[in-house]
Amino acid sequence: MTSWTLRFQAAGDTFRSDILFKPGEPMSMKSDATPRNFALFIAAAVVIALRLIALQAGDMRIWGLDVLRHLDSWWVVAFSVLPLFAALPALEHRFGRLMAKRDFPWTRVLWIGVAMLFAAAVLFPMETFYYGDGGPLLSEIYKIGAEEHYTSTMLLNLKSAPLAGGLLHLLSVLIPSVMFPLGLTLPETPLFPFFGLSLLGIVLLGWTMHLEKERRFRLPLMLLVVGTGGGLFFFRYAEMYLPLFLAITAYLLAASAALRGERSVGIAVLLYIVAVAAHYMALALLPSLLYLLLRKQPILQKLTASGRSLGLTFAGMLALAFALYFVFGFQHSDSRMIMPLLPVESPAGTLSYTLLSSYHLLDLVNLLFLLAAFPMTYLLMLSLGKGGLALGTASDLGSTLRGSKTDSGGGKTESGGARGMSEALRFQLISGYSFLLFLFFANTSLGLARDWDIAAPLGVMIVMILSEFRGKAELSPSRLLQAGVVSVLLVVPWFATNIDVEASTARFAEIMTLDDEHMYGDYALSGYEALRKQAVHEKDFDREGEILQRMIELVGYTEQYRMLISNTMYYAEKQPERYLRLNEWALGRLARKAQDLRSRGVEHEYSIGLKQIDSLAAVMAVESVTNSRIQDLYPLMKTFAERSGCVTGINILLGTGWYLEEELAKALPLLAAVRETGFRDPRVDGMYGSCLYLSGETAGGEAEFADGLQRYGENAQYLFMVATSYLRLQTHVQEARTLLERARALNPPPEAREQIEGILNQLK
Repeated sequence: MTSWTLRFQAAGDTFRSDILFKPGEPMSMKSDATPRNFALFIAAAVVIALRLIALQAGDMRIWGLDVLRHLDSWWVVAFSVLPLFAALPALEHRFGRLMAKRDFPWTRVLWIGVAMLFAAAVLFPMETFYYGDGGPLLSEIYKIGAEEHYTSTMLLNLKSAPLAGGLLHLLSVLIPSVMFPLGLTLPETPLFPFFGLSLLGIVLLGWTMHLEKERRFRLPLMLLVVGTGGGLFFFRYAEMYLPLFLAITAYLLAASAALRGERSVGIAVLLYIVAVAAHYMALALLPSLLYLLLRKQPILQKLTASGRSLGLTFAGMLALAFALYFVFGFQHSDSRMIMPLLPVESPAGTLSYTLLSSYHLLDLVNLLFLLAAFPMTYLLMLSLGKGGLALGTASDLGSTLRGSKTDSGGGKTESGGARGMSEALRFQLISGYSFLLFLFFANTSLGLARDWDIAAPLGVMIVMILSEFRGKAELSPSRLLQAGVVSVLLVVPWFATNIDVEASTARFAEIMTLDDEHMYGDYALSGYEALRKQAVHEKDFDREGEILQRMIELVGYTEQYRMLISNTMYYAEKQPERYLRLNEWALGRLARKAQDLRSRGVEHEYSIGLKQIDSLAAVMAVESVTNSRIQDLYPLMKTFAERSGCVTGINILLGTGWYLEEELAKALPLLAAVRETGFRDPRVDGMYGSCLYLSGETAGGEAEFADGLQRYGENAQYLFMVATSYLRLQTHVQEARTLLERARALNPPPEAREQIEGILNQLK
């Protein structure tokens, strides 16, 4: 390309214009003074303004824009100023000079960009994996690393993502086989294959850009792609959507190149097959593949002849989708794949996050903002005609999207199509609409706020639509590169939020509250369990208790109650008021649940039954004995027993009280009643055996001790109780000494150790 710069001096002002031309193309004049140069800057400013407004929006459902909330103030300022600076119209001529250099090493620069992204993913990883439901995957990966027997079926994931599963399985086996001979140890958390997949994905992204024949466009396209779903490269969590993201990106690039006559259609078809293998949801792009293969057929040419025809075709696709939706009865089903139209009730709660619910529709809007706020806004700026916002932006481009068939001179342009609407643009529009239609009907189970990664390819599709206008006056190569830089700078806050554990935890906790009551309780529990584990990791037991309370409110499984009981033990001595408050809360809910079950004449429901309620109260009673909180818990337990009819817990407290006062005759029937319920615990069983032995039923007591030693032979407290029972009657003294020595070897608490050693000294 040859370029001249002309400067005109008039009235003391200099007017600068770049005149660029190459053989076979008309000369074009690009003036820095044209108002359309501000479209890119305005698009960036709109996105930043919306994000800043979102900071003041409180609890509104705006998670697609609210990416600055959990960052420090100075980061908010930096992440707002830098994109605006990069979008300044004054910088466009610098990008233009760069793009005009035909001998510039674009391939080398592309791979430098890939290397920078690779380094960023290594240095700034997302340490948590809230969005994944890959716990079973991690257990299998751990077994591989530990060289234990494992099953490959789950990792291969043949039901939905065989290629992604195959890559994970390969990395799970390959990485240990390389590290072990080198004397290296695997990370403590078995997420290494996902990290390896992220790094491999970054390299494949660089290769994917080579599907674009024009070298100078590769870097801008990569920047625009990273500026959408690029956060996937930083996530080390157990999911399988990065291969899909890359495969769809490659397919879209190859198809556009094929439609421009630059690549073979066969390459695009092959990459579509790869995308389907990466995840079956790529089948949603089947309409775009049909267009790619059959676009010359008269029926398809008619359906896509103009913007208006394409719009009517899209409306027909939506109508057909709804017709099939009702024919197959998805409007009121609990399908894991298709979202219902009406709320669906189940024992685990009511699914009110439905097809036309405000939650789902707003989440689709938020998803677009999260993945492609800038390219969408920029596309809108470019499509506004002269009668729009008076920004001087692309009336030609507006005509393209509106389906005008004549040029400015009234002549026809592309045969059978809208002016400027290339086959590649039609293909990208069909791809984007088909995938959006899939996301509209798909049941993501957890809501799009949590499952945004599933939809990440949608951002690439919007970017590809934007890129199809490259080379036009409104989207010159220099502006495409500038848009790529701005896009990356605008997505950096999203990266920063997710690589900061505290910020990502806070954001995820807020997202959980959006839909935990609109989903089945089991779906919400998976997210809250991730938050609970994070709280335990940070030793934030206050937060863990709050999370467990919310999990119990949503469903109320026995396991969550047991974890809450364990949580209360942390406060028994440090914060006795909190300890009692949590026990009172749990006993109150259990009592209400027991009353409800009895009123309905049932023993058990979906989440819990009367037997489990009685057992949980018994555990609370035993823990209060261990922590010397019997008197504090007794009033609460008495009220619970009266309301629920579950008396094991109160029997344990009363029996323990009589036992400690050596009223064995009163303690024995209470502890015997506990035994009859099937509740077993070393402390309660120890008191029961001791009561038998010391009250004259020595044979029964010895039999109880023999059974208990088989069960609790590694429990220091039980060994101590048996030994002291023998010593009180001066029987089995040598066995008692042996039991005390075993108890001491089990590292009991300091006070118990001192007591054991004192008795052993007396026995010398």
